[in-house]
Amino acid sequence: MRCPYCERKEVPEPEEHDVRFKGHDINVSKDSLSSNWYIRVTHPNGSKLYDGWWRDSANATWQEAVDEAKLGAMLVKPKIDAAIAQQKDKT
Repeated sequence: MRCPYCERKEVPEPEEHDVRFKGHDINVSKDSLSSNWYIRVTHPNGSKLYDGWWRDSANATWQEAVDEAKLGAMLVKPKIDAAIAQQKDKT
């Protein structure tokens, strides 16, 4: 019979990814599966455009964290703004 208290549960390794986008350095990291992503975006001149925790992001992928980094650092336009602009062009 197995003892539920004696079983060793594997702890996932910390996750960290570095991306360069439009000359900006993007770093996303998390300590475990249940933790939120920590995002850093650095401008080519060294200033920080985003440096902090992405709230309620524990279930997000690292690619989604990078997308949030781009959006939060204002390196890309929000999709809703693009849709509004397209509507204005049609009228």
